[in-house]
Amino acid sequence: MTRDAGRLAHRLDFLETELSRMGDAASDAERDLRKNPTDQAARDRLSAIYDLARSVWHSIQELRRDL
Repeated sequence: MTRDAGRLAHRLDFLETELSRMGDAASDAERDLRKNPTDQAARDRLSAIYDLARSVWHSIQELRRDL
């Protein structure tokens, strides 16, 4: 494995771990929103997590193509 491929693999591993953590955070935010469906802060938090997770997922896909 070249140095660049090693860096890509390391970054890919990091992003996949973070995506998993975002899944846990999204579950917590969804639970909070179910408790109080009119809570705008909970809705915004969940939306932000989904947006970030989508971005990370696209980055993961790009890194996989590069490897």
